[in-house]
Amino acid sequence: MLVLTAHDVNAYLAAMIVAGVAGFVVKEEAPERIVGAVRRAAQGEVLFSGEQLARARRWQEQVSARWESLTAREQEVLRLLVEGRDNQAIAQELCVATRTVEQHVTNVLGKLGVASRLEAAVWVRDHVPDESWKSTIFILFI
Repeated sequence: MLVLTAHDVNAYLAAMIVAGVAGFVVKEEAPERIVGAVRRAAQGEVLFSGEQLARARRWQEQVSARWESLTAREQEVLRLLVEGRDNQAIAQELCVATRTVEQHVTNVLGKLGVASRLEAAVWVRDHVPDESWKSTIFILFI
């Protein structure tokens, strides 16, 4: 399987390596390179470059570990925080006390290694892909 994508995002790259695809090719590549990649993948060749493998490894070490350190509830609080909700609104949404939300926010900031809600939102924007990628990654079955 070869992935042809419009998004050269480290999170997607790392996920595809884990999924066991043959390669990850950005659609902006020259057409002859894409055709060559399809042919090579069809012959069973693994097409990840050293640079791609290093990027995926760095992402796994630096980002995935932080994201996965968050509990499901902390991820939920972070999602609401990114939407711009204050602690009281988050508490109402989750049916918990505001103090509980404050503790979750403190935990999230610490685990992500950021100092503020704004920095947490920027971290998510920069490192955690949204679901829109599902419509823009094409998988070629070979």
